[in-house]
Amino acid sequence: MIALVGVHTIQELWDMFGDLKMDPKVYVKHWLYRIIALIVIPIVIYMYTFKIHFAILNMSGDGDANMSSLFQANLEGNDMSKYPLGILENLRF
Repeated sequence: MIALVGVHTIQELWDMFGDLKMDPKVYVKHWLYRIIALIVIPIVIYMYTFKIHFAILNMSGDGDANMSSLFQANLEGNDMSKYPLGILENLRF
């Protein structure tokens, strides 16, 4: 579906490029608005959801074993203080 939107957008911009009656400033505005609406805003939303995710899920839990020990060490309520060797193995100097 995303590819279909992208192909359609490219086709519309190509048709506008061939329209000699269109002012070049209007054509550039079409590019800018589409870059903002189809690239920048989705990326910002995607990154913001990860920010919310990591802000909310900062506690230690059942799925910690799937993560690196360095990641686990930053979680609240972890048992890494009992086993500091796992943290030292991941640090690279």
